[in-house]
Amino acid sequence: MSATATTLNDLEIALQAVSATKDVMDGIAIFRGTRVPIDNILGSLDEGTSFARIKDSYPYLTEELISAARIYARLFPNRERGRSIAERYPDWQVKSRKILHTAGNDDPPRL
Repeated sequence: MSATATTLNDLEIALQAVSATKDVMDGIAIFRGTRVPIDNILGSLDEGTSFARIKDSYPYLTEELISAARIYARLFPNRERGRSIAERYPDWQVKSRKILHTAGNDDPPRL
């Protein structure tokens, strides 16, 4: 497979997994079908948060979706780096280790 074909395949996978439209969260890149910004998840992973811990909070995320988000971020870089939740809200403190799940949308995004 040529480099161009690989890049086109990567682009197709990334566009299936990630959405960035002005009418949803003002155009921030999110995992399709959610309102979870890819920059928050990727930033947390890059800072050392384990995939298992993120998976506890966002059970629909798969390693394939994370890979697709990384491809999307590489192909469509933001003007500013996304910040992790800890960076956005430094005064937040963990009050409970309980995982809360959203009601009504148990269907994970599909690639």
